[in-house]
Amino acid sequence: MNAQNITAILSNASSDSMFIIKRLHDENVVNTCAALCNEAQAQAMNQKARKRFVQAVSFAVKGNNADFDAVTALVISALILAKGETVHFSQLHALAGLHREGVENDSIKGVSKSRLNRFLGLGGTAGTITSKVSRSVGKGGLLTALGLVTKSDKHTVTIDRKAVDASPFVLAYAVRLSGMTDGQLALINSK
Repeated sequence: MNAQNITAILSNASSDSMFIIKRLHDENVVNTCAALCNEAQAQAMNQKARKRFVQAVSFAVKGNNADFDAVTALVISALILAKGETVHFSQLHALAGLHREGVENDSIKGVSKSRLNRFLGLGGTAGTITSKVSRSVGKGGLLTALGLVTKSDKHTVTIDRKAVDASPFVLAYAVRLSGMTDGQLALINSK
């Protein structure tokens, strides 16, 4: 894969370009982005997904706490741990800390919400959580573009278990998360 082409595609993100370009100054981040994402996948990502993909790769490669995003971590963790094939957006919203009246089944089979929230934190305000879940698994979302999920309907995604289990992106991210110290987790959760 051509790292220059991937870099050009990823940095073409309008108002988020400077955020992305700053992280793409690191050759390890550039090479890792190119190894984890092909040109078609980068093109399929919307603006915010490109920003969060580069941010997630920067976090995985450099371990920079400033690049940690709780919603990204929670969604990726849920995809790894989920025992079912489908996940509803409202379940991911609830996992990140958004509770809505009338939503009864907010648990994801195989995922301990309290354990993930204790270690990874919550996702912020209602609007932030909704937006970040969408840019992760919605149309043009980073995990959708990487082929880890497909939209089943307007608010449900189907997990491609084989793709998630074989994804170098998921592996790199999970390795970084599992290597975090208690001090790093406490620092991240204090934001």
